[in-house]
Amino acid sequence: ALLVLAVAPALAQVDVVETEPQPAGAPPTRITLGYQHQFSSDIDNGGKFDREAVVVRGVHAFKLGDDVTLMAGAAYQGRYYEFSNASTSFPPGRNWSDIHQGTLTSILSWKVADHWALLGGGLIRSTAEGGANFGDSLNGGGGVGFIYSSSPDFRVGVLVAVLSQIE
Repeated sequence: ALLVLAVAPALAQVDVVETEPQPAGAPPTRITLGYQHQFSSDIDNGGKFDREAVVVRGVHAFKLGDDVTLMAGAAYQGRYYEFSNASTSFPPGRNWSDIHQGTLTSILSWKVADHWALLGGGLIRSTAEGGANFGDSLNGGGGVGFIYSSSPDFRVGVLVAVLSQIE
């Protein structure tokens, strides 16, 4: 199942994190790929931009016991921007071109009852503009949550996490 992860250093963000393995018989490893293109979007006060995004995610389920599974994952997202006539929208030289984000996650799922599982884990992430200092881009944190499964086709859950700059 996919779970929405709310990360809040000061403002809330939404992220998608793999939290439990596929149904019995499915392979323990999943890889997903994605691509997006946003065409010529207007900017207030003039200018336009285009954006492309590439996403690659992989996750592997390690069965640690009958009721305990460790989901270890890695993801990369690249967002590539192209601005035109945006000089009135941003200070000169402040337009960016690409943003890179790499994430490593580790989520433990423990089935505590027929329909309930508890979650806990951590993540480390780097988010930076191309050419930025890698050390300045690192943040990490951890979270706890739960999943309720009423049937194999319906699951809902919440994972609340805290994410902070690594200094």
